[in-house]
Order: sequence, then C-alpha cells, then structure tokens
Amino acid sequence: MGLGSGLLLFLKFALGGILIGAILGYLFSQLIRIYDDYPLEIAFSMLLFFGSFFIAEHFHVSGVIAVVVAGLIFGNYGAKIGMSETTKMNINSFWDVVTLIANSLIFLMIGIEIKNIDFTDKWYMIIAAIVIVLAGRTIALYASVHFIKGFSRSWKAILNWGGLKGSLSIALALSLPPSFEGREDVLVLTFSVVLFSLLVQGLTIKPLVMKLGLSEKQKNV
Repeated sequence: MGLGSGLLLFLKFALGGILIGAILGYLFSQLIRIYDDYPLEIAFSMLLFFGSFFIAEHFHVSGVIAVVVAGLIFGNYGAKIGMSETTKMNINSFWDVVTLIANSLIFLMIGIEIKNIDFTDKWYMIIAAIVIVLAGRTIALYASVHFIKGFSRSWKAILNWGGLKGSLSIALALSLPPSFEGREDVLVLTFSVVLFSLLVQGLTIKPLVMKLGLSEKQKNV
C-alpha cells in the first residue's frame, strides 16, 4: 500500500467516524429535549455511545472517533439545549465512574497485548516516536496561540508540557484489527508515548509550575 492509498484510507477511517458521531450526537441531543428524566437520559447517553461505536465499526470507520465526537456534541450542545441541572449532575457522576472503570480496563488490555512483544529492536523507534510527538505538540500549540495577545511564555510552556496522553490513544491503537500488518509496532509506540507522558510529563508538571512561579502568581491574584 502506497502513501497516497494509506492517507486516503486514514481520511476515510477518521472522517467517517466523525460524520457518524456528529449525526448521532445531534439526533440524541434533539431527543433529550423532549424528556426531563435523568435516568432515561443516562440510558439515552449509553445507547448513543455504544450505538455510535458499533454503527461506525459496521461501516468500517473509526468507532472510537465516532464515540468521541458524539460525546462532545451530546455533552456540550445536548447539555445546553436539553438537560436540567439535576440531569447534568447525575449524568456526569455516572460517566465519571464509568470512565474510571474503562480506563482501568484499557490499561489492563494494553498490558496483556504487549506482554509478549519483544522490545529489543524497538528502542530507537520508541525514542523517535516520543520526540516526534513532543515536537508535533510544540509546533501545534505555539502556532495556535501565536496571535493571542497577552498569552505569557510561562503558560505556553505549561500547556505544552501538560499535554498528557492516555486511554483514548491506547483505545485507538487497540481498535486496529489483528490482521493489520503494523499493529504490534503501533501498540508498542502508543504505549511508550503514553507511559512517558504519564510518568515523565505528569510527574514533572508540578515542579515546572513552581519553577515558573505560576503558583505564586495565582496566590497574589
């Protein structure tokens, strides 16, 4: 498969997931305008997320991306037009618990997947992947906030270093079919980038905040 074919397949996979998630997220947002019953609305949200995934997978596009897009629309647009404060509180509490369980299961699954993979000849790839991700994050962030006036260099540094990766990246990697030729490499690189993000970036973000004096500024405000 050439670069052009691979790019086209990626666009189909991603854009298809976005389209399905957006349509279902919008439809369910309109649906909850009719009801004011938080247990029913929680059930609708479950139906939306599971339905988005399986419908997207049926059409051979990204189920994970479909769920993310559906959740963004339902949790923002849907909450604004169709949820009472009671519903928002209960639905957020419910999905907070589900998220905790799902994160635990995802990390358990990636551990099972990579335990039999030999890392011996992959260290250069892992280091390169971490550097590329950090560089990409830096370029994207600094380019996007370049024209914002009054945005301090300290806060740019914090936002850049605080771009932690987690279960979503791993879920996307795990969603690759076993027949995909480079699946093992993708799993290893994704796990390594996430591990670096959580252990190195996650554990050093507080010292960085202290070093830049941002905590002192907050106290003085």
